Amino acid sequence: MTLVILDGEVTPLAKRGMRCSSCKEQQATLWASLRDGDGSGAFCAHCVLYSGKTQWGHDNRDEILDIGRAAQELAGKHGKPMPVIDERGRLFPEDANRFMLGVIFTEKMLGRFGAR
Repeated sequence: MTLVILDGEVTPLAKRGMRCSSCKEQQATLWASLRDGDGSGAFCAHCVLYSGKTQWGHDNRDEILDIGRAAQELAGKHGKPMPVIDERGRLFPEDANRFMLGVIFTEKMLGRFGAR
């Protein structure tokens, strides 16, 4: 499974205190483009991954379905706290946020070192 977020598709949200444009419940931590060219908005990581309203989540749907189980396997392998997944294999909002910020950080570091 390869997750690559291209520049400008999904970025960390600098401004805190905003609510997710999709679920209206979680704090927005990411800025993402909306599907079908309808602009962009502030979203929580759970909605970027699973709502289907964001372009990145829509384009990577097949890979995203395996993320929860893969995250649990890696956590167990490295002795880290186990992320919580629901019955559909989706990460809970807090774990989805940690996962997405980790992916963005890793993608930026790989880009800096020319490993992309």
